[in-house]
Amino acid sequence: MVAFHVEIENTGAEPFLIGPADIYYAACNRSEDGHARRCGAAHWVADPEKMLLALDVARSRQAAGEANQEALVGPLILLDMAAAVGGSTSRNSHARARCVAGVDRALATTAAIQLEQQRHVVIFESERLRWANAALRKTTLAPGGRAAGTIYLPRDTAADEISVQVRMGKETLDFPFKQTLVDARPVRTANSMFPDKWRGP
Repeated sequence: MVAFHVEIENTGAEPFLIGPADIYYAACNRSEDGHARRCGAAHWVADPEKMLLALDVARSRQAAGEANQEALVGPLILLDMAAAVGGSTSRNSHARARCVAGVDRALATTAAIQLEQQRHVVIFESERLRWANAALRKTTLAPGGRAAGTIYLPRDTAADEISVQVRMGKETLDFPFKQTLVDARPVRTANSMFPDKWRGP
């Protein structure tokens, strides 16, 4: 996604509501001589409220799936332990060794599941903080009030420009941004496994 930091100030005498529903974008291309500009259909920027709801739903489903995984591993550990005990009473050393190995694998699986759960929690919390705190959210600006935040929109590599438009009452402000693509992949040399220079545009 492409991110733009925006700051909005109410210089009028009346309060007004501002939010992602008042900000939209369009991908544009210039003619060969650079004078004419043709833009595609306009789309609203990402809505933080919808993104937060989608994150909560996804996290809830993920937590349920992780709980099911742990519920399946637990009985397997108990079965392997019971088999290990049975093997020891029957003096079957090979069976006992196999059962102990099975318990070790089950415990390792549980540890891997818990580690993956912790990774998912970190990713989820990071995304939630971004949409809850960094993104521009709907707010009412009193006269002289200001609002600041980040808006997000999909990347369009075919566009020469990105037109960000902000609707403020009856007026719409257009902010065109020129887009230049840069290939930043490293160029490896024959004498080194590490990149010693970077490819430009």
